Amino acid sequence: MKKNIPVSLVLVILFVGSLWLSLNKHSKLIDAVSAENDIVGYTIERTDASGNWKLVSNTSFKTDFSKQRFTLENVSASLRMRFYQEGTPYAGIDSIQLFADNKRIDPNSAVYSDSSYNVLPDILENDLNVIDSHERYIEVEWFIPKTSLVEVYLNANEYDYGFPIRMPQEGRFSLENVSQGSLNVDGYINEIDGQDADLEYLFQPSSGHPDGTTFTYVLQDNDYYYFAFDITADNTNEEGKDWIELEAKSTDGEIKKFRVDDYSPDYGKCSFGTTSRVSYKHQTCELRIPKSEMPSISKFTVRYYGTLAITYIFQALRGTDNGVYTRRKVTATQTWNSWQKSGQTKGAVAIYKTYINPYYYVYEAIRGSDNGVYTRYTTDGSVWSSWNKSGSTKGNITMTSGSVGGLKLFQAARGLNNKVYTRYTTNGTSWSNWSQSGTTLSDVSMTTITFGLTRVYQAIRGGDNSIYVRYTTNGTTWTSWKNLGGQTQDDVTILAFDTAGDDDLYISVRGVDNYVYTKKSEDGSSWSSWQKSGKTLGKVALADVFFSGDGDRFYEVVRGTDNKIYTRYTADGVTWTDWSKVSGSTVDDPGVYHEPANHDLYINVRGTDNGAYTQYYDNGATWVDLGKVGSTLDAITMDYTYVSP
Repeated sequence: MKKNIPVSLVLVILFVGSLWLSLNKHSKLIDAVSAENDIVGYTIERTDASGNWKLVSNTSFKTDFSKQRFTLENVSASLRMRFYQEGTPYAGIDSIQLFADNKRIDPNSAVYSDSSYNVLPDILENDLNVIDSHERYIEVEWFIPKTSLVEVYLNANEYDYGFPIRMPQEGRFSLENVSQGSLNVDGYINEIDGQDADLEYLFQPSSGHPDGTTFTYVLQDNDYYYFAFDITADNTNEEGKDWIELEAKSTDGEIKKFRVDDYSPDYGKCSFGTTSRVSYKHQTCELRIPKSEMPSISKFTVRYYGTLAITYIFQALRGTDNGVYTRRKVTATQTWNSWQKSGQTKGAVAIYKTYINPYYYVYEAIRGSDNGVYTRYTTDGSVWSSWNKSGSTKGNITMTSGSVGGLKLFQAARGLNNKVYTRYTTNGTSWSNWSQSGTTLSDVSMTTITFGLTRVYQAIRGGDNSIYVRYTTNGTTWTSWKNLGGQTQDDVTILAFDTAGDDDLYISVRGVDNYVYTKKSEDGSSWSSWQKSGKTLGKVALADVFFSGDGDRFYEVVRGTDNKIYTRYTADGVTWTDWSKVSGSTVDDPGVYHEPANHDLYINVRGTDNGAYTQYYDNGATWVDLGKVGSTLDAITMDYTYVSP
């Protein structure tokens, strides 16, 4: 097929869930769904001998597809099960497989309970044919011979966020010299499948979906314009949720939108099936635009709901001139933009991403040259607010967010009087007053964890060098400070770690003898004893990391007494590896960051030459050294956010 649109374009975009975005240049979220829900995960049920539904399990899954096994007893000849996910806004099932006495038995039926839509072909194999399982019952039935052991394997995922895509990202495509031809607009692109496309877009998912290109075709006859889209990265059958919208601009400047979904088929149809491009089922859409409504299309844009988004990673540091420097990159690449300077600081730059309806925010917080607490934010990754001053500090600012009495973003700092000060925002821009509680000789560490209710924890080094913690479940009322025993001469670090589906709370400190001490709590009330391991000259950095081949790992990273960088990890919360030395040296505390889209563990350090050095552990396989990326007088920080394509 002749290429008629003078565009050569490949967009690298990440698959991550489903929210709504407006179409302006600096896109804002609207009609968004918070991922901070009280109930998270899959509910799995079966019928008993009387036909009543009985709970088998409540469980959760990662963003990447993973498999869990469920063993059933007292199975009769007929077994009915149903699967339902809630909490995170989006989830998918790739396969549901049953084995009776180690012999596989395929279902007789598998349907959405609300519509009787047949999903049986899509759940038989781990084949990238995925069905939507968020807040929908999938009911499956088997006929099973007499057996002593039944095992059911569910391969599924859950993910938080995403967006409709916009093609192109900015502006419009020009439409010139369109080839003559027509399509049978049934949602399947049989007539042009495999021909040369007019436009191609590469999508690289981060939510368990396959990498895939969208192939776009354009034709016209005397009565219609025809647009066809082969969207190979969208392999989730989201019956009733998919839609596509084409915005056309005529030669005389008129703009009109043409939308197609399962309930609005006037201008076309979307379907779910296979094409010659890939072997698995995926989304295809066809649009037919009447020339009676738009006689001459000169330019166009396309929006498609396919749970897609760009993810930016941000890196921030204090330069050798005390300036605040920030840079970013798209997660699917290793190309960073140049460092951008804004403001002055006496310490490290705190950077934190959170979602506060209806926007995503990336915040930076610093101790200014006048000891003031300064904060700024961006909602699109490009344009930042002005610095806003509130309060004073003699240390670094820390941030965390949690759904405690509604979703809140917290800031905490050590005041000029060594008191702990905390404030929060519920809308992203206006903040509560600073509240004071406790005395600290260090920065305040914070994390969020769920022990029945969601809790936001703070941990400090007290005025007596002891380690103290407290928490809130509503964001305003805090428990008293609890002394955990032991002493430290540095900052305390606290972080939650998901061990086999259960959150554990970890605290790591540098003891007065320079050894690394770690303790944990499985319920927030009782704590283990301190475990001693290795030596350090600074605070201990912690990271909860998920590697697709190895699962979850909880890392400790320290600056050794020889100024080398050392790491160790636990996968089960009990057994730790030996300390392993990473290349390079540092004169400051290392910073660690887990980049979730590509499953990379970043370590950032200030070198002996005040250079800023970055390396990352590529999905748990090999270390990649990015070398010297700048200069700094303090620790380097990182975080990420989602923005509209």
